[in-house]
Amino acid sequence: MFRFALLGLLFLIALPPNSYAQGLTIHEQFLSDSLPSSDAEIYLFADDRRLESSPELKFPILSILNQSCGVRNIVLEAGQSEAWLCNQYLASGDSSLLVNTMGYHYTMVKDFWARLYYFNKDLPDSRKLKFTGIDYDRPGPFKTMLSRYFTREILEPEISLIVFEILRFPQAGFSGKSRKSFQNLLLEFNSSLLKNKTEYLKYLSDENYINLVLMTGSPSNNPSGYAQRNRTMYENLTGNEDLVPGKIFAAFTPETIRTSPGTFGYLLDKDAYSPYNDEVFIVDQYYDISSYNGKPLRSSYPREYNKIVKSAGLSSIAGDYLWLSSPQFTTCDYLMIIRNKRDLR
Repeated sequence: MFRFALLGLLFLIALPPNSYAQGLTIHEQFLSDSLPSSDAEIYLFADDRRLESSPELKFPILSILNQSCGVRNIVLEAGQSEAWLCNQYLASGDSSLLVNTMGYHYTMVKDFWARLYYFNKDLPDSRKLKFTGIDYDRPGPFKTMLSRYFTREILEPEISLIVFEILRFPQAGFSGKSRKSFQNLLLEFNSSLLKNKTEYLKYLSDENYINLVLMTGSPSNNPSGYAQRNRTMYENLTGNEDLVPGKIFAAFTPETIRTSPGTFGYLLDKDAYSPYNDEVFIVDQYYDISSYNGKPLRSSYPREYNKIVKSAGLSSIAGDYLWLSSPQFTTCDYLMIIRNKRDLR
């Protein structure tokens, strides 16, 4: 992982408190200088979906990487179905693809997606963005994709039953037991696809049929494989010939990208066989109080948060957020400390 000098940190801490109220100006300027000079191959962004600040911070980072570093590939901590929907959205601007997938969370990120669509629309083909999912599929995105794949009434009972069972699977409360139930259903679907290929091809294009076979048979969707989730995501990324070699932007939960043994970030940056060994740039974030769905949200990491603030020589944050560029406080290259998102606009 790339290490930056303490100069950026000292510069930011030396700023008067009201300088932080300039919002993204300092943040964008620092990233504009730092990211292109890092020579990294993969950029990991801590994307906590509960934080309203995440999409506002993510867009400038992604646009800088595309313009200055040639980054086109965006890897998601999500299944292939969600990546397919994101790519369809970039091509069409049809926001219903995302509304049906993200539910109430879409209201938090709709501005980000609108900005990304118009940004991508104006890019030349050589720079246009592409999403790839390397995690397990969730019911919402998979069901939305499936409804786009099957546009006619399915007459054959040997394939209609399993398709309708998937479409009826509940989206709410997806974790633990329900995740295993859905993944078992995908395994049944995979068997049906392989057994009844002729019948499926009456409704699906060859490309969509192959996509479904690969998605439902993915190791990430194996009900017994969740314990090895970080390793599986790592193998899915490093084994994808469309991604390796090449520069990548990846948005993942903070716990996944932090370089502690066994995490996705650790495997990418520290594994001796990783094609990205020591070529990972990590942008992490800690927060004290932010908000989620209109409600206050306290940090999940108060000890680390307080340690970082004190290590920076502060009793508290001089303003609502602070940018740090020194790796001596945390296992990342660039750290965002956020108290409240209101000044990020």
